[in-house]
Amino acid sequence: MPASVVPPQSSVHSADLHLALQTVMRDGVLQGGAVDVDVRLESIKQALQPIFAAAPKTRSGNLDHATTRYVAHRYFEHKYGIHVRGLAPDYASVKVSLPMELSMDQVPSYLQHLLQQKAQDGLSLKMLAAFVAILEHFIREDAVESLTSSYLIAGAHPTSEVAVEKLDNIMDIYTLRALSGAKYSRLETTPSAFPSWPSLQRFTRKVQAEILEQDFGSEPAVDKRVTFTAAQAIIVAIMERFGSAWDSDCRSMAQDMAQLDPEGIGRVQLADFYGLGGQLNETAQYLLDQGAAEEYDVGGSGGSEGVRVVIPNYLQDRSKCVDSTAAVTFCCRNQCEDLLQHLERSIAAPSAPPDVILELLASLPSSWSVSVPRHMPESLRQQLQEIAQAHSGQVPLHGRHFAQFMHHAYPRECPNPASSGSSRPMVVEDWKLATGDSTAITVAVQAEDIEADVVSLAEQKHGNDFANCAGTNMCTEPQNWAEELNEHQEKRSGDRRFHTVLRSVAMIVASISLASILAGTWLRIGKVYEGKVGEVLKGGHISSEWSFA
Repeated sequence: MPASVVPPQSSVHSADLHLALQTVMRDGVLQGGAVDVDVRLESIKQALQPIFAAAPKTRSGNLDHATTRYVAHRYFEHKYGIHVRGLAPDYASVKVSLPMELSMDQVPSYLQHLLQQKAQDGLSLKMLAAFVAILEHFIREDAVESLTSSYLIAGAHPTSEVAVEKLDNIMDIYTLRALSGAKYSRLETTPSAFPSWPSLQRFTRKVQAEILEQDFGSEPAVDKRVTFTAAQAIIVAIMERFGSAWDSDCRSMAQDMAQLDPEGIGRVQLADFYGLGGQLNETAQYLLDQGAAEEYDVGGSGGSEGVRVVIPNYLQDRSKCVDSTAAVTFCCRNQCEDLLQHLERSIAAPSAPPDVILELLASLPSSWSVSVPRHMPESLRQQLQEIAQAHSGQVPLHGRHFAQFMHHAYPRECPNPASSGSSRPMVVEDWKLATGDSTAITVAVQAEDIEADVVSLAEQKHGNDFANCAGTNMCTEPQNWAEELNEHQEKRSGDRRFHTVLRSVAMIVASISLASILAGTWLRIGKVYEGKVGEVLKGGHISSEWSFA
C-alpha cells in the first residue's frame, strides 16, 4: 500500500455552509448540487441512532463538541471506510480563516460551530444528522471536482459527452489520482506503483458498468456517449464503495499476519513480520512511534527486550491509508467497530454493569479469533470488574480502559489504545520531517533486527512471556485509573477554549466589519487579518490560541 502523501487542496466558502445548513434544517433534504443525489436526514438519523443512544450526553441529553466529532468519525468510518479530514479524533487542529474561505479540513470545525450557535447545550440527533448530511454533501462535491480535473487531464471537457472507451481512461486517471494523492494539475503516477491496481481497476469497471446499465439498459454501451452527469453518478458510487474494495487488501494482509500468530495474541514477531516481504518494511522505530508495535520483556523476568508488531494497530496505521481527495482518506476498516456497535445496539446507554457486558460477549463471535459460545477467562472478567469498581459499578463503553479490555478479548480485531503521550501517530511525510529518518528499513538494518529478534526468541524458550496470563490469550497490564478515561471526555477543557476562540473571532469579525463601513477599508483590513489568522495550520503542529480544539 502506498505511503500517505500531501493531499490536494480544495476549499469551501463559509456562505455555502450557511446555505446548506439552512436548507437541510428547513427541508430535511439537501439536493446534491452538481451531483444528482439527495441526502435525507431521516435515513442518516436511523443509521446514527444506536451510537447516539449509547454515547455520553450533556444534562439535556445532547452531544457535546468532542463527542459529536467522535460519533461522526465513527459513522463515516463504518459506513464508507473513510476518515474525513479535520474530523478524525487525532487530527491536528486548524486555524480560523478570515475571510471565511475554508480548506476542506476546516469544514467540520466551522460547520460544527454553526450548529452549536443554534444549540448551546450540544447537538440533538436531528442536528447530528444534519452535520453528517452536509459533510457527505461536500465530500461528494469534492469528488466531483477531482473528476473534473481527471477529464481535463484526459483531454476531455466536462460539458462534452465522451465514448465509453474514453470514460475508461478518465476513470483510470481518477483512481490513480485517488491512490497517489496527486495534485489536480498533473498525473505522474503509473499503475505499476500499486500492486493492488488490477483488482481496483476491476472494481471501478464493475461500478461503472452498473451505473451505465441504469442509463442504457441491457444494450451494449460500447457505441454510446456518456454525459458528465452519468460520470458523476459513477464517481459517487465508487467513492461510497471504495472503502470496502480497499479493505479487501487490508483483510488479506491481516490474514497473512494472523498465520504468524499461533498463540492468538494479536502479535507478530519482528523477524516474522519482515519475512512477509512486500511493503511490510517499516523500521522498528517508526512502528513503535506510531503505536503499531511494542517492546516486551522476552524472558518474562526482566531479561532483554524484543519488538513485536500489534496486528490491529498496524492495520490502523496511517501508512496504510490512501489520500483520496482533499476531503477524505481511505484507511483499513477498524474490525472492532462491528463488535462495539453490537454492544451499543444491545445496551443503548453510555455504560453498563460488567455482568451485562459479559453476557453479550459470550455470544459475540469474531471472524478471526473468537468462536461462540464463549466463556470469558477469569483474568478478563476481573479486568472488567476493576473498570466497574472505578466507575460506581458501571463500565463506560467509550473509555480507554474498556477499549483496552476489548483488545485483550479480541486481540486481532481491536486495537490496543495508547495512553496519552505514549505514542505519536503521524502521517509518513510528517514523521520523516520530524525525525529525519526513513520509514522504510534498509536491507542491512533489517538483517540486524531479524538477528536480534532470533536471539530474543531463543531467550524466550527459557522464560514464559505469558506467565501472568494463565488461561487467557492476552497479557494484561497494570491499570492506572488516574489516566484519561476516554478521548472525548479528555477534550472538554479544549471545548471551553474552542468557544472562547469563537467568541474572539466573532468580536474581530464585528470590529473589522464596523471599520470597513466607517472607513471603506475592508479590503486593506481583510488582507491584514488574513495574513495573521487566515493561514491554514500545517504539519500537525498546534501552536496558536486561534486553533479549534
